[in-house]
Amino acid sequence: MNKEVKKKRTPSIGIAFGGGAARGFVHIGVLEALSDAGDERLMPQLIAGTSTGSIMGALYASGLSIEAIKTASEKIGWSREVIDISQSIKDGLHNLAGLLMPGSLENWLKEKIGIEFDQNRLGFLSSKGLENWVNRLIHPKKSFDDLGKKLAIVATEIEKKERVIFTSSDMSKTIDHYISINSNRFIKTRIVDSCSSIATAVRASSAIPVMFETVIEKDLRLVDGGIVDQVPVEIAKAMGADIVIGVSLGFVQFFEKPKHPHQSLMNLMELMGREGIARSLSMADIVVEIPGIEKTSLMDMGQRDILIAHGKAAMKAQLKELMRKVENFELRDD
Repeated sequence: MNKEVKKKRTPSIGIAFGGGAARGFVHIGVLEALSDAGDERLMPQLIAGTSTGSIMGALYASGLSIEAIKTASEKIGWSREVIDISQSIKDGLHNLAGLLMPGSLENWLKEKIGIEFDQNRLGFLSSKGLENWVNRLIHPKKSFDDLGKKLAIVATEIEKKERVIFTSSDMSKTIDHYISINSNRFIKTRIVDSCSSIATAVRASSAIPVMFETVIEKDLRLVDGGIVDQVPVEIAKAMGADIVIGVSLGFVQFFEKPKHPHQSLMNLMELMGREGIARSLSMADIVVEIPGIEKTSLMDMGQRDILIAHGKAAMKAQLKELMRKVENFELRDD
């Protein structure tokens, strides 16, 4: 009797795009290296993104080509796109009034100038421009359910202290099941499968605390997802990925000889962030890191071409290992 021939299954590839502000250009290089390899098996179909990683995840999952993403990234700038300049000064005064000024002066600003302090903002700048930019590239009515690739975006609920995952209705069940069985995180996870728009989720995930105002969505007060999940490898695995590529953009700059109190605080934040990143990357099958990336600016958009090249080189260095894992998966006897 002939043995039944088993049909080999190509593994599903997931990618976790980490947070890191302007360093997010690295993600373009990673995707470019995967595309240049010329093997569709290596292209991610399950995408999880945090902060700047959510931007790349949304654009890629929406079906934009890597070349189109590169072209769009040439035009984005903090002052012109991410920050809503028309609101920036007013938002800053809102918060200065509430944080630094006595109540009498706050009342004077309200009565004489028309500036009323809003405690819900919790940030000096508006990132509405980022939401508009994403909407121009992705149809504003397109939902997570409409995407060709599965997408999950991570944000932080600042009051309830929750990790919030925005995703499609079918993927929400898959993620919830995985987390209920496997996750041992100290922080609760909330899954939202009915976000008003993908761009809103991106804006929430990218809302760096204090710098950008809090994003209100379905009574949730949301800020940067990097607070709770800097490189969302666990979410990519929860989405059902057989092989996960984790892309880390490091954390804040580390000062070897801090000269000011704020530099010592930054060092403490970096050490805390590094531990969380290491924990996430330990779950990844392929780790993409850029040596010394912590020394690059989080805000300098002029680094674009250099960072894309770094991302491409780092991913190229891992292609053989990724291919080996894919082929071993296809050959294994299930």
